[in-house]
Amino acid sequence: MGIKEKLKEGILIFDGAMGTMLQSSGLQLGELPEILNITDSKIIIEIHKAYIEAGANFITTNTFGANEIKLKNSNFSVEKIIHSAVENAKIATKNKQAYIALDIGPIGELLEPMGTLTFDEA
Repeated sequence: MGIKEKLKEGILIFDGAMGTMLQSSGLQLGELPEILNITDSKIIIEIHKAYIEAGANFITTNTFGANEIKLKNSNFSVEKIIHSAVENAKIATKNKQAYIALDIGPIGELLEPMGTLTFDEA
């Protein structure tokens, strides 16, 4: 069933905060949650599954901070992280009645003149 048909049946529910769940699972301050899509995909998949079991119709990928600025010191490309996040979501939703949405957060820096980020860099 498509999203439009599902909406006609009632309210659709999104999952909760991935970062909060990761912190409660031991993510330390300063660690990049997006890296876990590759280094510990099992925890990401389990969190997605928990939200689905709790009644979420949509799960959002673990990509809130997946951008060149935030991940500039990462050993992984943004493309690899996003691809892995989508694959993790697909695994979690296999044989489930849930949709996947890409989570896109703020870039993490302020534009000039309030910050140092130029328009072209953004």
